[in-house]
Amino acid sequence: MNQSSTHAGATVALVGPGRAGTALAMALVAAGHEIVAVAGRAPDAPGVVAAASRFSAPAVPSAVAGRDASLVLLAAPDAAIRDAAAEVTPGLRPDALVLH
Repeated sequence: MNQSSTHAGATVALVGPGRAGTALAMALVAAGHEIVAVAGRAPDAPGVVAAASRFSAPAVPSAVAGRDASLVLLAAPDAAIRDAAAEVTPGLRPDALVLH
């Protein structure tokens, strides 16, 4: 894939801002992408608030995390992935790419 990919300069929602999710989001920012939302168990959870602050993005409920994102990084633990995906799916843009 070349640099002119349709997801170059993507808007990214981070769902699951733990160590792995935050590290991947940092790499995406370093590659020129923008974090536009951070979601987790609750918008006011300390980890969600810290990651949202780090990326200057709003902390939002999972159900709306993907509404402005072309790329959704679903970094929930494997045991929680089914529930996290079910929460995020209804609010996705039609053209969104979801990664886990």
